[in-house]
Amino acid sequence: ALAAAARAAGPGDWVLAHGLDHNAFGGRPVHHDLIDPALGGVPAFIRLYDGHSGLASGPALAAAGIDGPRRFEQRAQVVCDADGRPTGHLVEFAAMSLMDDVLPRESAAVRRARLLALLRDMAATGLTGAHVMDLQEPEVLGLLAGIEEDGELPMRLRIAPWCMPGTDEEGLDHLIESQRAHGRRWRVGGVKFFMDGTVEGGTAWLEHADCHGQGTEAFWPDPAAYTRAVHHLAHAGVRTVTHAIGDAAVRHVLDTVELLADPRQRSLHRIEHIETVPDGQLPRFARLGVAASMQPTHLAYTRADHRDEWSLRLGEERAGRAWRCRDLRDAGATLVLGSDWP
Repeated sequence: ALAAAARAAGPGDWVLAHGLDHNAFGGRPVHHDLIDPALGGVPAFIRLYDGHSGLASGPALAAAGIDGPRRFEQRAQVVCDADGRPTGHLVEFAAMSLMDDVLPRESAAVRRARLLALLRDMAATGLTGAHVMDLQEPEVLGLLAGIEEDGELPMRLRIAPWCMPGTDEEGLDHLIESQRAHGRRWRVGGVKFFMDGTVEGGTAWLEHADCHGQGTEAFWPDPAAYTRAVHHLAHAGVRTVTHAIGDAAVRHVLDTVELLADPRQRSLHRIEHIETVPDGQLPRFARLGVAASMQPTHLAYTRADHRDEWSLRLGEERAGRAWRCRDLRDAGATLVLGSDWP
């Protein structure tokens, strides 16, 4: 498929793709050498299915000026080999954003048409609303407002901007103010946080390291800063959603909520994903009023024999307590299921 796309590319074109499965590498390091021969010099950027990492081809790295490791305010990495040369594996958002200035961008008209087509397809299945958890570009709200100037959105949308490490008090107050934005069928509601990344990418925050010695650090280099940010928003009555996959990440979010003295503020929070969690954390969801939002469709990337990348990284014990939807429900938690992305 990559070779066909490269052959069809014109001068200056890129090959862009998404949904690459970690299991396709068979345990080998993610490296641009695996795709460069098929591309014949055409620059390419491929997002892996987890949405938290990407693979840039050799020419793409050169175009973006990525020639070695970088430092970031959030947990992210330009993966390099033993000689300090980038492998093309860009882990987490700050690393992937290094490609932004060189990747081709669709026009506003094309983005509008694609968004409307997607929402119409979703509405045709009977869906009437969705939570959009990735507001990063302010122009998205203008795009939605423009659609409503000419007609109606096919679905109702509740949209959450991101709060990333390094956000100061002024930035938090801006997020609070943003909650006023709305249209007829869309509104900004809540703020999205990340407490960790993904198991397959080695960035899930775990109580004990994975089989590669990774997963012992939070997405927020200072987890206490995350706690302060959540409390600042909670005191203003703003709902928060936190991506937490690993057991340490889930524990820290629950600890953060438990520190809120007002029970009414505790109920403003939910945790996304919760892919592995021990018994002791299950009853805390109901006791604290924290909703558990989970995506059983992610199981498509695991295997019953635990020979998939997710299970191998975690080991038998943690892989055996994966996606505990029923256990959380039986423990009294409010359980909601979603797609994570369309």
